[in-house]
Amino acid sequence: MNARVPVLFGGLAVAVVGVGLLSASLGQYGIPVNEVFGTLWNVRFPRVALSFVVGAVLGVAGAVMQGIFGNPLAEPGVVGVSPAAAVGAAACVLG
Repeated sequence: MNARVPVLFGGLAVAVVGVGLLSASLGQYGIPVNEVFGTLWNVRFPRVALSFVVGAVLGVAGAVMQGIFGNPLAEPGVVGVSPAAAVGAAACVLG
């Protein structure tokens, strides 16, 4: 393992925490970053945490799809997920 990899992952972890705190402090009513910890599980932080989880799941799903098909350009249209999502969205709009 390269000696720079732990430093890179540490730096990325610090960046993710910093972006999470910053995004939890922004909104219609600004909350100072030092007060975000006091309002940790109110309204904003669950949204920030959910956005991190959704982003990670989408990244893993894309990597799995590319691995299964052996195609680095694989996308959801390959297996028909995009048309099915369009049908679901249209059903929600009409219903």
